[in-house]
Formats: sequence, C-alpha cells, structure tokens
Amino acid sequence: MNCPICGKENPDDARECRFCKATMTNPLDSSNPVNVRVSRLAITAIVFALCGLIFTFVGFLIIRLPRPLGTRSPLADMFFFLSLLSLFIALILGIISLTEIWKSGGEKTGRNFAVGAILT
Repeated sequence: MNCPICGKENPDDARECRFCKATMTNPLDSSNPVNVRVSRLAITAIVFALCGLIFTFVGFLIIRLPRPLGTRSPLADMFFFLSLLSLFIALILGIISLTEIWKSGGEKTGRNFAVGAILT
C-alpha cells in the first residue's frame, strides 16, 4: 500500500508509514459500511402477484363447481375481479420497485422479486 503523504510503498497491514510516520488508512476499511437491504416494495409486489394467481385459481374452481340452474356465480366474478386488481397492483409496484432498485446504487436488492411480479 502506498502512503498518501509521501507516496512510498509500505506493507499492506501497516498502520503508519515507515518513512514519514503518517497514519495509513486501508481503502477497504470505511467508517460508513453499506447496508444492503431487500426492497420492501419488491416483496410487496411479489406478494400481490401470488395473491392474484391464487384468486384466479379459486375463481376457476368456483366456475367448475356444479351450479343450480346453470347461472353464473357472483362469487366467481368477485374472485376474478380481485385477481385482476391484485395483478395490476403487482405490475405497478414491480415497475416502481425495479426503478427504485436501479437508482439505489447497490444499496437495495430484490430485482428478482420485482421482475417476477412484473412477469406474472
């Protein structure tokens, strides 16, 4: 490691320069460690996407059940509406979280959650 004052070579584990006695700082040691977190928005987006898929599955199950007089069940309509709503919310939150992760500069992760929510 080179001394920041005199520029002479010192051992990597040196705390002070052998030549000018200046204190050495290791560039890998920083006083501000980077906290990498998973984006909560991306997790919320994937949860909405999974709920939308579950609502769709339940709606199809309700349609396949025998109905009296062949009328369409309002319960199935409700589940399909909930599935469309939650999938739309998942799409919007996925796009927002993907741009948030991109802008964070490596401080936020969860890109796979966001992409998964967008693709469902």
